Amino acid sequence: MKRNRLAFSRRITVLAFVLAAVLSVGGCGPDGAIGSSAPDADSGVRGVTVAGPQCPVQIAGQPCPPKPISAHVVVQDAAGHQLASFTSDADGRFHVPVPAGNYVLVSGGDPGAPFLKPVQVTVPLGGYVDVQLMFDTGIR
Repeated sequence: MKRNRLAFSRRITVLAFVLAAVLSVGGCGPDGAIGSSAPDADSGVRGVTVAGPQCPVQIAGQPCPPKPISAHVVVQDAAGHQLASFTSDADGRFHVPVPAGNYVLVSGGDPGAPFLKPVQVTVPLGGYVDVQLMFDTGIR
């Protein structure tokens, strides 16, 4: 009986060690490298790109809202390294998967395109952050 308890205890110890090792590694990336961080389809940034102002003069009772635009946007980490980029569709919609973390969204640098002031976002673990990216048309 004592021998069975010792064998059982060893099995539990080995199992606990293997489980801890698997949880600490976090699995393999798409290239097979242990611990590589590939974008998680369950987290990222989504939203719409709009440009405004659209009217040089706003008149009371005649709204002039920003309009959706197709725009090129770059996703950077806190150090300014490009991690991803995307172009929103004709209706301004976009969806880009990135791992949970803090990012800065900046203009893709297209000449003559409206300007986007850098936007800081925090992507939650296992979720998407929704944003409206307001590009400045320069109309005053």
